[in-house]
Amino acid sequence: MTRDLNQPWQRITSVPSIFLEAIRGTGPNDIFAVGNGAVLHFNGSRWLDLRSQISAPSLLLYALAVKGNTIVGVGTSVVSGYVGGGALILVGKRN
Repeated sequence: MTRDLNQPWQRITSVPSIFLEAIRGTGPNDIFAVGNGAVLHFNGSRWLDLRSQISAPSLLLYALAVKGNTIVGVGTSVVSGYVGGGALILVGKRN
């Protein structure tokens, strides 16, 4: 859901149906969300799935921080279907 204070609530249907753990952003056109194997970015128009750009394919991120061009996710890896393969800190830079 999104809301402009001068407009009624609107449903955003472009979000993939996954369980999200954390959402952070720097403004309405720059929002990141992480969860069950997902790293998503909202650019003001649509949600982009960033999973293909990450070298850790099996991850579960619980927390997220965004500052300037740096994005940090914290969670755990998933090994053989079991959560807890090891702690994971994922650091990304914007282009």
